[in-house]
Amino acid sequence: MCRLFAYKTKKPKETTQLLIQSLREFLLLANNGCVPHGIEPGHNDGWGLILYKGGDVCLHYKSLSSIKDDLNFNKILKIIQDIEPEIVVSHLRKKTAGMDAYKNIQPLLYGGVSLSHNGTVFYGNDKKDKSISDSMYFLNQFIESKDVCLNLSEKIKTIQENIEKKYDYTAMNMIFSDGKNIFAVNNSNINYKNFDKLCLDEYYKMYKMSAKDFVFICSEKIKSLAHHKIDVLKDKIVYKY
Repeated sequence: MCRLFAYKTKKPKETTQLLIQSLREFLLLANNGCVPHGIEPGHNDGWGLILYKGGDVCLHYKSLSSIKDDLNFNKILKIIQDIEPEIVVSHLRKKTAGMDAYKNIQPLLYGGVSLSHNGTVFYGNDKKDKSISDSMYFLNQFIESKDVCLNLSEKIKTIQENIEKKYDYTAMNMIFSDGKNIFAVNNSNINYKNFDKLCLDEYYKMYKMSAKDFVFICSEKIKSLAHHKIDVLKDKIVYKY
């Protein structure tokens, strides 16, 4: 269970300050972000961030600390101001599977492709290494997939469909980026046994806040973007921005 954030812009010079303000608001979700009914508040089990510029990774940061306690947060905002990235993805972790370790802090990264996930997939005994998170296991499946001919959107959809057939899950809300595009999918499992009791419909919503030259994706609405167009991502569609 986590909070997701992504940003893409065509005009980084004009939108970087809005990005910085939005990240300051995203930080607040570590304390007051939406949680499932009856679950202890907080998304404080580590956080991470990745910046892309010109299609390449220019910063990949992970911390086991909560974002609100991380003394490097303002330094990272200064780096963002200097770099003016075109794509940013960030993730606040609320641990449900896997140990406290840097390898489980997201965004995960493989070959320039980053992954951030909100939800829990119950792999059971198929996940032999109990130290890794279900998100890391998903990434391993993604890496090992033989569907090399598929584009990234098709590959994300195919792997999720295979998981739906075999495993129970709360959600596979995901943000991928290859440095050129953002791929976002809202896949919450309405058939999960406690879906209504835990109010998971609200928890697993994903919002797109956009204008002509930029788009933000976030698990919750960002107040400073309230005057821009706001949409809820429809279920199980892989959006490409």
